[in-house]
Amino acid sequence: MFTYDTHIHSSTRFTPYELLFGHKASIPSSLTAKPEFKYTYDDCYSQLKLRLNKSFEIARNNLMQSKEKTKIRFDKKSRDINYKINDLVYVSDKITKSELNKKLTPNLAHEH
Repeated sequence: MFTYDTHIHSSTRFTPYELLFGHKASIPSSLTAKPEFKYTYDDCYSQLKLRLNKSFEIARNNLMQSKEKTKIRFDKKSRDINYKINDLVYVSDKITKSELNKKLTPNLAHEH
């Protein structure tokens, strides 16, 4: 679970740990680095709030960009289907008389 929380996600470009706690996780490989500046108790809350708000805004923008890329990719592969009168189509019949009968009801019941 810790590995998941410290892995940078492609959508947000942040780690879940960083978005939750406002700083990067201290892992054994990062212990050799010089410690960051420590805040006083008075500054701690305000600095944490500023860092989290900035991180959330950047993550929100990254998610919107990722969403737009996904939509563009979807739109490239999708196509409009124009149905005409008397075209044969399959209709999914989701209504069943009972839950016991549900397994026996075919998904594609009949042509229209």
